[in-house]
Amino acid sequence: MKLWILFLSTLLSAQITLDELSQRPPSHAKNFLIWQFLQQDITPAEADTAFDQIENVNTKLFFLYAKKTDRPEIAYIAKCMNLPASELLKTDDNNCLQIAITPWGAALYTKPQIKELESRVFVPKTKRYLDIMSSDMNESTLLKYAPSDILTVMNGAGKKYREDHFNHKYSQEFIDHISKSSKISQLVEATINDSAMDQFTPLLLNINPKFLDNSSSFIMAIHYLLDEKKELALKYLDISNKKALSQKDKDKTIFWKYLITNDTAYLKQIALSMDINIYTLYAKEILGLEVTNYFTQEQNDLAQMEDSQNIKDPFAWMKIKKEIKHASTENLFLLSSVYEEKSNLPLEGLTLEKAHAYKLHSFIMPYSQYTASLSNDEKAFVYALMRQESQFIPSAISSSYALGLMQLMPFLVDALNKQMPNKTSSYSDMFNPQMNISYAIKHLSWLNSQLDNPLFKAYAYNGGLGFTKRYIKSGKFTCKEYEPFLSMDTMSNIESREYGKKVLANYAIYKKILKEDFSIVHFFDRLKEEKHISHPAE
Repeated sequence: MKLWILFLSTLLSAQITLDELSQRPPSHAKNFLIWQFLQQDITPAEADTAFDQIENVNTKLFFLYAKKTDRPEIAYIAKCMNLPASELLKTDDNNCLQIAITPWGAALYTKPQIKELESRVFVPKTKRYLDIMSSDMNESTLLKYAPSDILTVMNGAGKKYREDHFNHKYSQEFIDHISKSSKISQLVEATINDSAMDQFTPLLLNINPKFLDNSSSFIMAIHYLLDEKKELALKYLDISNKKALSQKDKDKTIFWKYLITNDTAYLKQIALSMDINIYTLYAKEILGLEVTNYFTQEQNDLAQMEDSQNIKDPFAWMKIKKEIKHASTENLFLLSSVYEEKSNLPLEGLTLEKAHAYKLHSFIMPYSQYTASLSNDEKAFVYALMRQESQFIPSAISSSYALGLMQLMPFLVDALNKQMPNKTSSYSDMFNPQMNISYAIKHLSWLNSQLDNPLFKAYAYNGGLGFTKRYIKSGKFTCKEYEPFLSMDTMSNIESREYGKKVLANYAIYKKILKEDFSIVHFFDRLKEEKHISHPAE
């Protein structure tokens, strides 16, 4: 029996041991095992040994460890990290204060109180931003401070504090000064649409565009578009395009130029892109062009694949992923041939995409026996999610411990486990394609009862149902000009915003593969129908 089978069966039948942890290389996968180990009935010494093996400690692991260890310094740090902002002045422990204080917490206090806090801290960075917050904050005073420290306060002390203290008409000298910090883009995104910053917002136009990133330049463009300043909007779209690192973001800026001008030359420009995204799909459909730069293949269970354990074991997958990442183009084509011979379709797809510099895209359909009971529309959506979530790798683990093909969070696995006939005995069961897909289908059946649109279901799958419903009901997706793209491209939750667009593009391609009638142009037209989308099924 191969090592991975022994390892997986051990996890299913017994607790994780320190010996198992010590044999594993630092990684998200190992951190996930340590996270589980720290929840077992272990001694403080065992907890210490496990914790010392963590790569990139996060708060989730730290607070779990703090409950298990008997190291007094860890309990102390955890206590201070949890100290409420309202208790900062009450504590007489200056060391604890260094750990607990933040710009947001300090914003709850008066200037004399902040001055008192400043006198008690000794971390230079903390003293600097507290010194700003305790000052008169006139422009002449602020100019004495480093741009990064000023923006630490403006960005970190909260919306209300910023509105109360920074809504002024500053000079060009001040704008030039704070623009020297890379944090200026964050400030632009936080203030550009804040009506309570009415004196400060017009000054954003005075920021030298070279200091803005792709995202803040795009937000500036949308702001000026809504203010009916189309020339400025087009200017900032050009700036955003030049700064964009991904082809998708470049296509987005060109698409918005089309929306503003109705010039089909922009659609023709987008149609030349080799990326597959909602903008290229829309442009090609309008122009009557087919999307041809993708390949597809259906495949049943992983049992068909030789050495299939390589992608069911997270540690073996780590090695393969590294090999693919560093392979030359010539070696990538060789690897793809090897994976084809072994019927390992997920790895064949990954290597071919990279070998073609992501100008050819993999829209494969592995594990099809586990989706056989679904309608073609349901299959298209499941594969759209799977492609985005894991690239069809069963042992994928995210930094937040989302698991497997459909990247199910442990808390969701726990909840679904109560409803499923075939229950998991370990989170590692989620590396089994059949289990992972069945749990995801169960979760999606609930989302289907709440929402009737694949874009909204994608938002909910990523950001939660509550967030999605609030966004839909907040007056978005109306029949106003530039909709539905305005609502899609200005969602403040950046992760869910981009996730929804990627899943929608995947969905459109899978609908085509499954010979389902689907027009992305008509889809966007329907998305503007307020009655249809503002009141999803409860």
